[in-house]
Amino acid sequence: MPGSALGVGLLSAVVYLFIRSPSKVQTLVRMVAAFAATVLLCIVLGAVLRRGDPETWGRLGGLMGLFAAVIAGLLHRRPVRPAS
Repeated sequence: MPGSALGVGLLSAVVYLFIRSPSKVQTLVRMVAAFAATVLLCIVLGAVLRRGDPETWGRLGGLMGLFAAVIAGLLHRRPVRPAS
């Protein structure tokens, strides 16, 4: 089954951020942690609330997890400037 265009774009952004990162292991760990936390949160909420289709909750959780991973990678890559 083909993925959505948004999912492919977000996965491409994750790979790009990983390749361009100077500290690859830290960036990867942060992105994986953000992805796992978001996906688990969506899946657990879907199971607890028992609303809607579980497959849809899983797909939505995956997309939100990729989005969280991209944000975590961007925040990790930005330069930290000392306060003036």
